[in-house]
Amino acid sequence: MTAQKLEDMLSGGENLEVISLKYAPEKLKMADQCLKAVEQYGLVLKYVPEELKTAKMCLTAVKQNAYNLQYVPERFMTVKLCFMAVKTKGNALRFIPQNLKTAGLCLTAVRRRGWSLQYVPEEHKTAKLCLAAVHQYSDALQYVPEKLKEQVKKAAGKERPDTTLYDFVGKDEDDLFVNTKELDDG
Repeated sequence: MTAQKLEDMLSGGENLEVISLKYAPEKLKMADQCLKAVEQYGLVLKYVPEELKTAKMCLTAVKQNAYNLQYVPERFMTVKLCFMAVKTKGNALRFIPQNLKTAGLCLTAVRRRGWSLQYVPEEHKTAKLCLAAVHQYSDALQYVPEKLKEQVKKAAGKERPDTTLYDFVGKDEDDLFVNTKELDDG
């Protein structure tokens, strides 16, 4: 790297720790340097060698931006970390391994961003979950399984005199209110 390029990067707002982590040879990167850089700019987690990544470092990066989940090694992926990510950015669901995608996690994701229904495993695509996705983003209907499409379309088109199509009640992720006469999840 030339001195001019370094000067341009620094004047462009890049931090010296970030630059040094991004361009340093792998063998020269140190754990404390990596943690400090991630604390300042979580996206640099992608430049941290796998063997230097820690649970704390990954949590720090994901707290800054849920999309940093894509740089978290599977060994540090926890249900708690994944929930934290999809609560802020529903489409972070795409970075979560299939074995960690629970029904509750998927429901949280589609409530935040309906089109993340495309990343929901088929076994979790219930009428309730699909309706939540379509309510948030109507074009999510394209990801609803054929066997549920008519049911979800019908429920999504109903007007309720006393409330909206569905309201969130309570603090639990499963406290979704829908007209259950129209949705039978079995």
